[in-house]
Amino acid sequence: MKENIGKLLLFMKKTKIKFDEEITNIAKKMDISKPEADVLLFLSNNREYDRGCDMVEIRGFSKAYVSNGVGKLLQKNYISFETDAKDRRYQHIILNESAKPIIHELKKVEKRVFNKLWKGITDSEKKTFYSVIEKMTKNI
Repeated sequence: MKENIGKLLLFMKKTKIKFDEEITNIAKKMDISKPEADVLLFLSNNREYDRGCDMVEIRGFSKAYVSNGVGKLLQKNYISFETDAKDRRYQHIILNESAKPIIHELKKVEKRVFNKLWKGITDSEKKTFYSVIEKMTKNI
């Protein structure tokens, strides 16, 4: 089988564009910025990664992007901080109850995008896809 990195890169690019477009639209309706929406979604989907540096490392956001989103969310009382008990240099970001309605709407959009993405793909194919992605990640 011939390797076709172009197809993989195009898939990733188109998926990111569509996802970003949908999240931007719902963020505007919810009166938050795209960075705020991305931070809320990341935190709600990755409870074990609740620090700004986690978002930078795992999601690939810039430090400035995370700082912008976190700062605005803090001002709106959608998040709060808790100092790490083992290492006081780190702050854990806690989602406040006031953020739940916004997160609910963001997750509905996220689900809609993924349902469209997975249309016509069987559970077995999804399992294989995730298995391949996991192996490729380990290889890197």
